[in-house]
Amino acid sequence: MFKKILSITLCSICIFMAGGAVSAQAAETTISNTIPEQMEANTLIEYIGDSNWRLVPDSASIESVMEKVALSPDYYKEEVAKLPRKISLLPVYEEVNPSPEVGMRVQYDNWGEKEAIYVLRDGEYKEVEMLMTQVSSRLQFSETFAYNPLPRGKRKPVGTYTYGKVVPETTKKAGYKKNKIVIKKNTVTGTGDFTVYTGGKTEEGKTLKKGDCATKGEIDNPNTGKKIKVTNKMNGTTATFYKRDNGKLYNAVIDIWKTGVEKLGVKSKKYDDIKKAAKYTYTY
Repeated sequence: MFKKILSITLCSICIFMAGGAVSAQAAETTISNTIPEQMEANTLIEYIGDSNWRLVPDSASIESVMEKVALSPDYYKEEVAKLPRKISLLPVYEEVNPSPEVGMRVQYDNWGEKEAIYVLRDGEYKEVEMLMTQVSSRLQFSETFAYNPLPRGKRKPVGTYTYGKVVPETTKKAGYKKNKIVIKKNTVTGTGDFTVYTGGKTEEGKTLKKGDCATKGEIDNPNTGKKIKVTNKMNGTTATFYKRDNGKLYNAVIDIWKTGVEKLGVKSKKYDDIKKAAKYTYTY
């Protein structure tokens, strides 16, 4: 979903990690040598030591960051070392987090999922570019994805690209554990969550309408108007959408414009709260 900066409530929170839920009070610091994947919704944390972080008050929120920064592979060694080797017919790329450093901030979205990581450089906060590593060969190959959408009509090379987090209901119902975009010779398939965006104009400056959608432009940016089949895996409803935009989609495979969710059997108009299991596919 397109990025939203929302207010942060200072209250007790839970961090969901491999060892279970760890409770932390807002007035205290918490020890964590890896970046938590799950926090309370709209939380912003800041590392005050290599492993200690604190909650950041709303008044200190990062409103906008124009510049991005690529971190060296050394920042990712610990996370990459944890990834299992995978044997696959297609190259497999997986998003990895950098190791924490003093001053690093992490923003979480409406669902408490990691949305963006920021580091201090030259006295200013800059967003860390996404880094994906080829799982089968560990650090023999890695690629940094800045959010610079690919040219229209283009997509990443053939391979499987895994990133972000899905809501628990998606894993329970559809079995998806992360968002995944699989690019083959003539087909693209995305599985994970769909979210909803409420912008007013397409990437060509035209008015958005029911049935429009946006893809994750840094991995898959088909031509404007491309017909895409989307399935709501929570109820089995399938509908046709048309690609009119592209976005960051930190934790989703496809973004549906506003009332388009009705085509997928969703009646709610609380668009910021909609995040459900989905699959999209198209040929090229």
